[in-house]
Amino acid sequence: MRTTLYLGVDMARFFLFHPDDFTAYEAAEIDLPERATHEALIVGLDLGADGHRGVEITDEPLSEKDRAEVSPGPPFVFPLRVTHGRLFATDRIARSDEYEWNQEPHVALPEGLYRAEWYRFEESRVRNANWLLLVKPVESFDELPAWDQLPHEDGYDLPDGTKNPRREPAATKVERVSHPKFGVGEVLSRNGDAVEVKFEDSVRRIASRFLKPA
Repeated sequence: MRTTLYLGVDMARFFLFHPDDFTAYEAAEIDLPERATHEALIVGLDLGADGHRGVEITDEPLSEKDRAEVSPGPPFVFPLRVTHGRLFATDRIARSDEYEWNQEPHVALPEGLYRAEWYRFEESRVRNANWLLLVKPVESFDELPAWDQLPHEDGYDLPDGTKNPRREPAATKVERVSHPKFGVGEVLSRNGDAVEVKFEDSVRRIASRFLKPA
């Protein structure tokens, strides 16, 4: 399966979900319900701006062509629970009776649990899409911690003004390291020799050779 969905965005975010997973009360709120990510009912992104987005969706392994055209670095990884056999691409939660949902951009997926991976295309015009979403069936979410909120498509602003690369959610098991100057901290991510560490008063990227297990 490989298909591309196109949608207009005017709330600086988009996601895929099914309206029957949420109550009318939840749909009336502007912010996403907290359980949307905790229960793996939504896979999505916060965006740098409004506008049109194209999302290519596949359950096939990434080809060499795919890998050559997506941005380097790890993808955003989500647990995704499909409960109604379809996901709709949208920028807001809404009730089942608010739209003709069958006319909205959507993709058919068998009910079940999935590992969902977001890859960003380096040049959107090449594929006429901005993002590639790879979905893989899984037996459980044991190794896929849920996001507390939607990650931002441009990564994260760090306290020192640098950009943190896109990354998977932090592992459930906390890895602690020590640095001779900054003390003891928690590892947030690893990218080759670079380790992102949260110390007591700062977040820093440090070469692994300067760190020791704490």
